[in-house]
Amino acid sequence: MKTRTLVLSFIIFFFNCKSQDCPQGINVLPMYGNAKKCKEQLESDKEFLAEMDKEFDNRKDAAKSLIKSGWDYFYKNDYNTSMKRFNQAWLINKEIYEIYWGFGNLVAVQGNPENALKYFDLAKK
Repeated sequence: MKTRTLVLSFIIFFFNCKSQDCPQGINVLPMYGNAKKCKEQLESDKEFLAEMDKEFDNRKDAAKSLIKSGWDYFYKNDYNTSMKRFNQAWLINKEIYEIYWGFGNLVAVQGNPENALKYFDLAKK
């Protein structure tokens, strides 16, 4: 019985360690912190994009909706949720300047105005 419990514990530990290869907390960093996403995160992105494709006529409309939601949360001072919405919009369409403007504002209000300038520059481009 002890051997069986030990083997089961090892298997659970192994699978928990495997899933920890995913970078955590990247959804509250602009552009997901430019982190290399793990398989599970990439699969989640794929599912999210498929859901957006079902809900909206095109990805630009989906991104615009998420940008609006990002600003709504920003003005409620819910910066983490705001960043998540801007990141989702960025995942859908990286060419919309308002996303980078949102990143810049969030980085600035979170105490790093110098770093925010790079996002404002991206927005201008």
